[in-house]
Amino acid sequence: MKQSEPSPVISNAYWPIFRKHAHLLIAWGYEAVKLEILPSDADEENITGLLYEAVRQILRSRRVTWCSWYAIHNEAPMPGGKRKGKDRRKTDLFIEFVTARERPEYVFEAKPQNYIKAHQRTPYYVGAEGMERFLEGEYADYTADYPEIGMIAYVLSDSVEIWRDRLKMAVDQRKSRLRLISQEDVAVIDEFQFEWRSQHQRISSSTILSIYHILLNCTLD
Repeated sequence: MKQSEPSPVISNAYWPIFRKHAHLLIAWGYEAVKLEILPSDADEENITGLLYEAVRQILRSRRVTWCSWYAIHNEAPMPGGKRKGKDRRKTDLFIEFVTARERPEYVFEAKPQNYIKAHQRTPYYVGAEGMERFLEGEYADYTADYPEIGMIAYVLSDSVEIWRDRLKMAVDQRKSRLRLISQEDVAVIDEFQFEWRSQHQRISSSTILSIYHILLNCTLD
């Protein structure tokens, strides 16, 4: 199990550039596969699988020099925790900084957002299967060393802007349970115009978890 206090080296030296590169890889992967996503039969596993394969190809082709620094993983079992073997919990996506001594990971949790389907509305994103899992339990333990993680909303109905407003409101309405400190719009890269960051007090330590929220338009046919 990871220690409860993040390494200063990971926090201070790697994370600003790691954040930008992880965002760019997701943006490039999305651009490569967005026309393959069919909202009528899309689900999280299919979209994440497409995104993973696209980013993997970008890294293998070394599109830019720094691609050699990273690897991407999909549905990778988390070490530690109470579950064993095939029952181990899995992360949707994470990008590993393979040339850094600590080999830090930028973990992404992905959730479809489709107002037509009740089970894919805001509670799915902010609740026990979404944001909450990074504040307590095995996901919180797994990411305890890391100052931030990413949430990806696959927008399958309405617009990215509408879902940005819905999700920010849902986070605010659940602020006590999410131990919310603040929310603010951010511009990590130009490709994600409606991104925002929320900050949360971790339950198991005195550290703060920053969550970067990315919305991908998956309504294109």
